[in-house]
Formats: sequence, C-alpha cells, structure tokens
Amino acid sequence: PMSFTHGGTMQWVGSDEQKATPLARIRDAEDWVQRTGKPMTVTEWGGNNKRPVGERAAYAQFLKDEFEARGFAWQYFTFNNENDRFAIYNAD
Repeated sequence: PMSFTHGGTMQWVGSDEQKATPLARIRDAEDWVQRTGKPMTVTEWGGNNKRPVGERAAYAQFLKDEFEARGFAWQYFTFNNENDRFAIYNAD
C-alpha cells in the first residue's frame, strides 16, 4: 500500500486486511503466467525509510515469500528519504 511504502503514514502489521490487495494482485499475475506461459518478474517493490525497519522487513518478507512460492523473479528497492538516495547506492 502506498501509504506504507511511500507515505509512511500506515503501520504494517500484516493483517489479513492489509494483505488482501497485494495478494489479489499477485493472484492476477499468477493467472497471467498460467494463461501465457511467460515468466513473471516483479520489479521495483519495496518502500522507504519512513517506517521502522521491523515493519519494512515484515512487509518485504511477506511479499518475497509470496513471489517465490509462485516462481516469480523479483527486484526490491528501498529509498532513503533523509538524503533523497536509494539506500544501496553510494555516490562516493
């Protein structure tokens, strides 16, 4: 949810309600894979550092597990709002 991944205004507790929309979209992607026989790569999913690291880790683990259970490749991102940089990128 954008309010968690980008806005930082929502707490991620991993409730069924919070998981419902991502799971619906993952199922849609899984259906597409089954219909087309093409592989799925989920790109640029993740969040920023506005929420505590434990929440971000739980969110990432939830999605990673769902993607991998379906054989989806994935690419994670994180953004550091304090200095407007992607956290794993170091300009130095």
